[in-house]
Amino acid sequence: MKRLRLIIPALFGFSLVVQAALICDLDTLSEGHVETNASGEVVQWLDQSGYGHNAADASMVGTMKYPSESLSRAGLSGVDMGSDRNGFRLFTATEQDAWLDFAGLASTNTGFAVFVAFKADGVEPGIKPLFANHGNVSTANSFGMRVNAAEKFEVFLGGALYKKSGGEALAPGDTVVLGFNYDAATGAFEFWDSKNQSSLAGTISASNFSSVQDLYLGTSANAGQYLDGMIAEVLVYDTVLSAAEFA
Repeated sequence: MKRLRLIIPALFGFSLVVQAALICDLDTLSEGHVETNASGEVVQWLDQSGYGHNAADASMVGTMKYPSESLSRAGLSGVDMGSDRNGFRLFTATEQDAWLDFAGLASTNTGFAVFVAFKADGVEPGIKPLFANHGNVSTANSFGMRVNAAEKFEVFLGGALYKKSGGEALAPGDTVVLGFNYDAATGAFEFWDSKNQSSLAGTISASNFSSVQDLYLGTSANAGQYLDGMIAEVLVYDTVLSAAEFA
Protein backbone atom coordinates (compact mmCIF):
# COMPACT_ATOMS: atom_id res chain seq x y z
CA MET A 1 0.00 0.00 0.00
CA LYS A 2 1.41 3.38 -0.94
CA ARG A 3 0.78 6.39 1.28
CA LEU A 4 0.81 9.52 -0.84
CA ARG A 5 0.05 13.17 -0.37
CA LEU A 6 -1.93 14.27 -3.41
CA ILE A 7 -1.57 17.65 -5.13
CA ILE A 8 -5.19 17.73 -6.32
CA PRO A 9 -6.30 19.27 -3.00
CA ALA A 10 -3.60 21.92 -3.40
CA LEU A 11 -5.57 23.27 -6.36
CA PHE A 12 -8.29 24.15 -3.88
CA GLY A 13 -6.22 24.94 -0.82
CA PHE A 14 -6.63 21.90 1.45
CA SER A 15 -4.59 18.80 2.27
CA LEU A 16 -5.41 15.11 1.89
CA VAL A 17 -3.65 11.77 2.33
CA VAL A 18 -4.97 8.68 0.53
CA GLN A 19 -3.91 5.05 0.99
CA ALA A 20 -4.45 2.73 -1.99
CA ALA A 21 -2.70 0.85 -4.80
CA LEU A 22 -1.66 3.74 -7.02
CA ILE A 23 -0.51 2.64 -10.49
CA CYS A 24 -0.24 6.01 -12.24
CA ASP A 25 0.58 9.41 -10.71
CA LEU A 26 1.13 12.30 -13.09
CA ASP A 27 1.57 15.64 -11.37
CA THR A 28 3.15 19.02 -12.07
CA LEU A 29 3.79 20.20 -8.53
CA SER A 30 7.39 19.03 -8.23
CA GLU A 31 10.25 20.12 -10.47
CA GLY A 32 11.43 17.51 -12.96
CA HIS A 33 8.19 15.58 -13.28
CA VAL A 34 7.60 17.01 -16.77
CA GLU A 35 10.43 16.77 -19.30
CA THR A 36 10.49 19.37 -22.07
CA ASN A 37 12.68 20.42 -24.97
CA ALA A 38 14.21 23.88 -25.40
CA SER A 39 10.91 25.20 -26.77
CA GLY A 40 8.92 24.10 -23.73
CA GLU A 41 7.26 21.25 -25.64
CA VAL A 42 6.54 18.20 -23.51
CA VAL A 43 8.75 15.21 -24.27
CA GLN A 44 7.66 13.07 -21.33
CA TRP A 45 5.38 13.39 -18.30
CA LEU A 46 6.86 11.05 -15.72
CA ASP A 47 4.71 8.69 -13.68
CA GLN A 48 5.58 8.98 -9.96
CA SER A 49 3.83 5.76 -8.89
CA GLY A 50 6.79 3.53 -9.69
CA TYR A 51 4.90 1.56 -12.36
CA GLY A 52 6.37 3.46 -15.31
CA HIS A 53 3.11 4.61 -16.89
CA ASN A 54 4.64 7.78 -18.26
CA ALA A 55 2.47 9.99 -20.47
CA ALA A 56 4.02 9.87 -23.96
CA ASP A 57 5.31 6.29 -23.68
CA ALA A 58 2.65 5.31 -26.20
CA SER A 59 3.36 8.46 -28.26
CA MET A 60 1.47 11.75 -28.41
CA VAL A 61 -1.12 13.53 -30.50
CA GLY A 62 -0.04 17.06 -31.38
CA THR A 63 2.10 19.13 -29.04
CA MET A 64 1.69 19.91 -25.35
CA LYS A 65 3.66 22.60 -23.53
CA TYR A 66 4.85 23.11 -19.96
CA PRO A 67 4.45 25.11 -17.86
CA SER A 68 1.05 26.39 -18.90
CA GLU A 69 0.43 30.11 -18.99
CA SER A 70 -3.04 29.37 -17.66
CA LEU A 71 -3.01 28.78 -13.90
CA SER A 72 -5.38 26.90 -11.63
CA ARG A 73 -7.56 28.68 -9.09
CA ALA A 74 -4.75 28.24 -6.55
CA GLY A 75 -2.13 29.65 -8.94
CA LEU A 76 -0.59 26.34 -10.07
CA SER A 77 0.48 25.60 -13.63
CA GLY A 78 -0.14 22.38 -15.51
CA VAL A 79 0.52 20.78 -18.87
CA ASP A 80 -0.95 23.05 -21.57
CA MET A 81 -3.09 21.04 -23.97
CA GLY A 82 -3.60 24.00 -26.31
CA SER A 83 -6.81 24.99 -28.05
CA ASP A 84 -6.93 22.27 -30.70
CA ARG A 85 -6.40 18.50 -30.67
CA ASN A 86 -3.43 17.64 -28.48
CA GLY A 87 -3.17 14.72 -26.07
CA PHE A 88 -1.24 11.82 -24.61
CA ARG A 89 -1.74 8.13 -25.26
CA LEU A 90 -1.48 7.11 -21.62
CA PHE A 91 -2.29 3.37 -21.59
CA THR A 92 -1.99 1.00 -24.53
CA ALA A 93 -4.69 -1.61 -25.06
CA THR A 94 -2.48 -4.21 -23.39
CA GLU A 95 -1.66 -1.98 -20.40
CA GLN A 96 -5.37 -1.37 -19.76
CA ASP A 97 -6.04 -5.08 -19.34
CA ALA A 98 -4.28 -5.21 -15.96
CA TRP A 99 -6.80 -2.84 -14.31
CA LEU A 100 -9.84 -2.70 -16.60
CA ASP A 101 -10.36 -6.28 -17.82
CA PHE A 102 -12.41 -7.84 -15.02
CA ALA A 103 -13.04 -10.90 -17.19
CA GLY A 104 -9.29 -11.43 -17.52
CA LEU A 105 -6.16 -9.94 -15.94
CA ALA A 106 -8.07 -7.68 -13.52
CA SER A 107 -10.48 -10.41 -12.37
CA THR A 108 -8.97 -10.57 -8.88
CA ASN A 109 -8.91 -6.78 -8.43
CA THR A 110 -11.47 -5.09 -6.18
CA GLY A 111 -12.12 -2.34 -8.72
CA PHE A 112 -10.44 0.88 -9.85
CA ALA A 113 -10.47 4.64 -9.32
CA VAL A 114 -9.38 7.62 -11.42
CA PHE A 115 -8.94 11.32 -10.66
CA VAL A 116 -8.19 14.08 -13.19
CA ALA A 117 -7.53 17.71 -12.24
CA PHE A 118 -7.81 20.22 -15.07
CA LYS A 119 -8.62 23.80 -16.02
CA ALA A 120 -10.84 24.75 -18.95
CA ASP A 121 -9.55 27.71 -20.95
CA GLY A 122 -12.27 27.47 -23.58
CA VAL A 123 -15.53 25.57 -24.02
CA GLU A 124 -15.92 25.37 -27.77
CA PRO A 125 -18.85 23.20 -28.95
CA GLY A 126 -18.10 19.49 -28.97
CA ILE A 127 -17.07 16.60 -26.73
CA LYS A 128 -14.11 17.20 -24.43
CA PRO A 129 -12.59 13.92 -23.17
CA LEU A 130 -10.38 14.11 -20.11
CA PHE A 131 -9.57 10.41 -19.82
CA ALA A 132 -10.99 8.02 -22.43
CA ASN A 133 -10.18 4.70 -24.04
CA HIS A 134 -12.67 4.88 -26.89
CA GLY A 135 -14.17 7.50 -29.17
CA ASN A 136 -17.50 5.63 -29.31
CA VAL A 137 -19.20 5.43 -25.90
CA SER A 138 -21.61 2.68 -27.02
CA THR A 139 -18.72 0.20 -27.32
CA ALA A 140 -18.92 -2.39 -24.54
CA ASN A 141 -15.16 -2.48 -23.92
CA SER A 142 -14.82 1.13 -22.86
CA PHE A 143 -14.36 3.61 -20.03
CA GLY A 144 -13.95 7.37 -19.93
CA MET A 145 -14.72 10.69 -18.25
CA ARG A 146 -15.53 13.74 -20.35
CA VAL A 147 -17.48 16.98 -20.77
CA ASN A 148 -20.30 16.88 -23.33
CA ALA A 149 -21.30 19.49 -25.89
CA ALA A 150 -23.66 21.09 -23.34
CA GLU A 151 -20.64 21.47 -21.00
CA LYS A 152 -22.03 18.92 -18.52
CA PHE A 153 -19.95 16.15 -16.95
CA GLU A 154 -20.46 12.53 -17.99
CA VAL A 155 -18.85 9.12 -17.71
CA PHE A 156 -19.13 6.03 -19.91
CA LEU A 157 -18.50 2.44 -18.86
CA GLY A 158 -19.23 -0.87 -20.55
CA GLY A 159 -21.13 0.71 -23.43
CA ALA A 160 -23.43 2.81 -21.22
CA LEU A 161 -23.29 6.60 -20.93
CA TYR A 162 -24.16 8.32 -17.64
CA LYS A 163 -24.80 12.07 -17.75
CA LYS A 164 -24.91 14.63 -14.96
CA SER A 165 -27.75 16.63 -16.47
CA GLY A 166 -28.30 18.85 -13.44
CA GLY A 167 -25.97 21.31 -11.77
CA GLU A 168 -23.73 23.98 -13.25
CA ALA A 169 -22.06 23.59 -16.62
CA LEU A 170 -18.32 23.89 -17.20
CA ALA A 171 -17.30 27.49 -17.88
CA PRO A 172 -14.07 29.04 -19.21
CA GLY A 173 -11.60 29.48 -16.35
CA ASP A 174 -13.03 26.68 -14.19
CA THR A 175 -10.57 24.51 -12.27
CA VAL A 176 -12.20 21.09 -11.85
CA VAL A 177 -11.42 17.67 -10.41
CA LEU A 178 -13.29 14.65 -11.77
CA GLY A 179 -13.27 11.45 -9.73
CA PHE A 180 -14.54 7.96 -10.53
CA ASN A 181 -14.62 4.98 -8.16
CA TYR A 182 -15.72 1.47 -9.20
CA ASP A 183 -16.44 -1.55 -6.98
CA ALA A 184 -16.05 -4.75 -9.02
CA ALA A 185 -17.77 -6.94 -6.41
CA THR A 186 -21.04 -5.01 -6.42
CA GLY A 187 -20.78 -3.20 -9.74
CA ALA A 188 -21.47 0.10 -7.96
CA PHE A 189 -19.73 3.25 -9.10
CA GLU A 190 -19.54 6.89 -8.07
CA PHE A 191 -18.74 9.76 -10.46
CA TRP A 192 -17.94 13.06 -8.75
CA ASP A 193 -17.10 16.57 -9.95
CA SER A 194 -15.75 19.45 -7.88
CA LYS A 195 -17.63 22.07 -9.92
CA ASN A 196 -20.92 20.94 -8.39
CA GLN A 197 -19.54 19.08 -5.37
CA SER A 198 -21.92 16.27 -6.23
CA SER A 199 -21.89 12.63 -7.28
CA LEU A 200 -23.70 10.47 -9.80
CA ALA A 201 -24.10 6.84 -8.74
CA GLY A 202 -24.90 3.75 -10.77
CA THR A 203 -24.36 0.03 -11.11
CA ILE A 204 -22.88 -2.02 -13.93
CA SER A 205 -21.64 -5.59 -13.63
CA ALA A 206 -17.90 -6.16 -13.78
CA SER A 207 -16.78 -7.03 -17.29
CA ASN A 208 -13.98 -6.27 -19.71
CA PHE A 209 -13.80 -2.47 -19.87
CA SER A 210 -10.38 -2.53 -21.53
CA SER A 211 -10.49 -1.20 -25.08
CA VAL A 212 -8.69 -2.32 -28.21
CA GLN A 213 -7.88 1.38 -28.63
CA ASP A 214 -5.30 3.30 -26.61
CA LEU A 215 -6.46 5.23 -23.56
CA TYR A 216 -5.95 8.95 -24.13
CA LEU A 217 -5.50 11.94 -21.85
CA GLY A 218 -7.01 15.21 -23.14
CA THR A 219 -8.49 13.69 -26.30
CA SER A 220 -9.83 10.37 -27.62
CA ALA A 221 -9.40 8.21 -30.71
CA ASN A 222 -12.03 10.50 -32.27
CA ALA A 223 -10.06 13.38 -33.82
CA GLY A 224 -12.92 15.82 -33.22
CA GLN A 225 -12.84 15.37 -29.43
CA TYR A 226 -10.34 17.32 -27.32
CA LEU A 227 -9.87 19.63 -24.33
CA ASP A 228 -9.00 23.32 -24.58
CA GLY A 229 -7.12 23.91 -21.35
CA MET A 230 -4.49 22.44 -19.08
CA ILE A 231 -4.18 19.26 -17.01
CA ALA A 232 -2.49 19.39 -13.60
CA GLU A 233 -2.71 15.84 -12.25
CA VAL A 234 -3.90 12.34 -13.04
CA LEU A 235 -4.20 9.51 -10.51
CA VAL A 236 -5.14 5.91 -11.35
CA TYR A 237 -5.70 3.16 -8.77
CA ASP A 238 -6.15 -0.54 -9.56
CA THR A 239 -8.41 -1.02 -6.55
CA VAL A 240 -11.70 0.43 -5.39
CA LEU A 241 -11.25 3.22 -2.82
CA SER A 242 -13.08 3.14 0.47
CA ALA A 243 -15.82 5.70 0.97
CA ALA A 244 -13.51 7.69 3.25
CA GLU A 245 -10.62 7.66 0.74
CA PHE A 246 -12.83 8.74 -2.13
CA ALA A 247 -14.63 11.41 -0.10
